[in-house]
Amino acid sequence: MSRSTGVVLTRTERVPGTPSAAGWAVAALYGVSWLGLVLAGVLDLPGWFVVAAVLLTAAELLLERVSPLLPWALTRTSLARPARWAVALCALLVLMQVGRESEHLLVWWVLGTGLALTVLAALVEGLAQVVEYLRKSPVLSRGLDVSAVRVAPEPRWLLGHHDAALVPSHLLLLVAPALAVGGTISVGAAVGATVVALVLAVLVAAAALQAARATRASGARTKVPAAVQQAVDALEPELVLYFGGGPDSLYQLEMWLPALESSGHRTLVVLRDRDSLRMLAETSLPVLCIPAGTVLMAFDLTSVRGALFVANAATNIHLLRKRGMRTVFIGHGDSDKASSSNPFVKVYDEIWVAGPAGAERYDAEETATVASRIRQVGRPQAVPAAPSRRQPGHATVLYAPTWEGWGDEPFHSSLPFTGVELVRRLLATEGVRVLYRPHPLTGTQSAAVRSAHEEILRLLRRAGAPLEQPSPPQEAQPQQAAERDRGADDLTLMLGRSRPQDPAVREQRARAEAQAREAFWSAAGPDTPRVVEGPWPGLASTFAQSDLLVADVSSIVSDWIALDRPYAVLDSAGLDPDEFAHRYPSSRGATVLRPDLSGLDDLVAAVLAGLDPRAEARHLLAAELLGTPPGSGLRRFHAALDDLVATPALPAHHREDAPA
Repeated sequence: MSRSTGVVLTRTERVPGTPSAAGWAVAALYGVSWLGLVLAGVLDLPGWFVVAAVLLTAAELLLERVSPLLPWALTRTSLARPARWAVALCALLVLMQVGRESEHLLVWWVLGTGLALTVLAALVEGLAQVVEYLRKSPVLSRGLDVSAVRVAPEPRWLLGHHDAALVPSHLLLLVAPALAVGGTISVGAAVGATVVALVLAVLVAAAALQAARATRASGARTKVPAAVQQAVDALEPELVLYFGGGPDSLYQLEMWLPALESSGHRTLVVLRDRDSLRMLAETSLPVLCIPAGTVLMAFDLTSVRGALFVANAATNIHLLRKRGMRTVFIGHGDSDKASSSNPFVKVYDEIWVAGPAGAERYDAEETATVASRIRQVGRPQAVPAAPSRRQPGHATVLYAPTWEGWGDEPFHSSLPFTGVELVRRLLATEGVRVLYRPHPLTGTQSAAVRSAHEEILRLLRRAGAPLEQPSPPQEAQPQQAAERDRGADDLTLMLGRSRPQDPAVREQRARAEAQAREAFWSAAGPDTPRVVEGPWPGLASTFAQSDLLVADVSSIVSDWIALDRPYAVLDSAGLDPDEFAHRYPSSRGATVLRPDLSGLDDLVAAVLAGLDPRAEARHLLAAELLGTPPGSGLRRFHAALDDLVATPALPAHHREDAPA
């Protein structure tokens, strides 16, 4: 018996987000409309049945836009749209029988038309799935010239709105017989309307069949990977910047894009997630997206001399198994967290850290064997900023807690312990403006962290923080986001972004972003608090506005130290001061705040007075964390890239201590 499973048509989906207030309102209207439809059928109310049918149809179309979670949930139960249409048809048949002797011809005609529409809806759904599969290229790209590829145009109506194309047919089927029952139109007119409904559905099915034939004939699943491979061969990339995570973790990759863009080396960004490709920030680097591990392992990357890994993702193994390139773990921040010295790093040829403190993190028994592979390359992201422009008696305090982690450290985040009280006390201090920048993954693992985060949002908004999150102006947004909002599929986005971006366009967008950031920060008064979530206006811009950082043990501390401004680190566990300083060297230049927040008021008062009580200790620490001199990170990182490209890769068997 063959063990082949054939073609796999399954797909991975992400659950839509929680609906807004408008979304819940439409969902309520949808539920009430269903109840009204059924009751109108049972209680013999033809007029109300028509009203309920129209409202139900409108609400269903609106749900896709304002509350996609409900249609998504219904589709994954026994209440998918065909089942819901069947229930509506049953309600109509009940209406036609209750309290009267209906025309038997009309009853049977409605039943037959309903069954025919169900079959046609199933055919259209199946064709939509086939077209989606045929257009789902195993390899996608951005910034690689594949403009010569010719494929069938995207039938967007079929891929995203094929159900809506059948809505007129189903609405006619519900409304016309109900009007006939109520005596508004004749039985003949009702039959004619259902014939029109059937014809419309047949036309939709014919259009779907034609789209499927054209898509199959264009051969996108074979043409596109071949064109991308040809474009990569022409590029001859020297380096790969690898990211195996999803959109929520893109910050791990995006922090490295500017340093690689300015390196002068031909660098290819490799992603493993289709949504990550859609959400990735603008970059001049070409991007390759290969979700399947087998396809990546077969993809030719023989020109690549070095691969840079920003996180220890499970999918890293697929690139690690390719021969001919040296592998380097660069991480996504210089942090004292235990996860920053994960034993998994044994699989890499080199581990790059910012300074001596980063190297010392690997002194533990389980990672001691990697000492010879560690290289100090500085921290390109840690750059000095212009002096603060704050007015006397005013100061901006940035609270930037980390997320809760994977549960390996109970005091990973300060949010559930001291976060709410910290923000409350800062808001009560005259002359202090509070900026709150939570980690992108805040609340994804812990309900307590999520609850504290939401309470802080309520406190800040009551204090005047804008409800809306900042976003770049339209002219500064990438074309990628605009296409995504219009519902284009991956292949359409790829072909629309196949050519490298014009430098003049990039420069214009950068100017627009800079102007928008300036306008964002100057839009409110000097004491107006802000919630700064997401990728814009960015960490560097938020840093530039801040006079004092209050943070957990995280990589944000190392990046802040380059600004040469005071900071505080939260000790939520209440450790012995010497133990805390030994375990977390990045705190040695900070004011350490205990669980009762003792020392906070004195520190804020000093900053308001223009004092810097820990400046000397911070200056000594900067060289330990960032290397010498602290501001040379970009130059040192580029030098390390030069050496990586010039050095041949080690054979795989040289990494004898790596796990199998």
